[in-house]
Amino acid sequence: MADDAKAPAPTNTTPTDAKVPRFTKFANNISALTERTRTAREELEKMLAVTSELKEQCSLQEKETSALEKEQALAVTEVESLKKRIEVLASEKQKIEAKLEDLRNENSRLDQFVKQHEGPVPAAK
Repeated sequence: MADDAKAPAPTNTTPTDAKVPRFTKFANNISALTERTRTAREELEKMLAVTSELKEQCSLQEKETSALEKEQALAVTEVESLKKRIEVLASEKQKIEAKLEDLRNENSRLDQFVKQHEGPVPAAK
C-alpha cells in the first residue's frame, strides 16, 4: 500500500488535451504576427508612395531652383552692367557740369568785355 501513495493520481485529461492550448496559443501568435506584418506592409507601401511623391516634388523644386539660379545670375550680370553704366554716366555728368561751369564763366567774361567796350549807342537820325 505504500506504493499506492507514491503513484500519481489519474487525471481525466488526455495527452492531446494538453497540446490544444499550446497549439491555440501558437496559432493565435501566428495570426497576430501575420496581422502585424500585413499592417506593417501597408504602412511601408504608404511610406513608399509618400517618398515617391516627395522625390518628385524635390525634383521639380530642384529644377525650379536651377532655373531661378540661372535667372539670378543673369540679373546679377545685368545689375553689374547697369552699375558700370551709371558710373560712366556719372563721370560724364561731372565732366559736362564742369564744362558747363567753364562756359558760364566764359560767358560772364564775354559779357563783361562787351559791357566795357560798348560805346555810346549812336542816335538814329
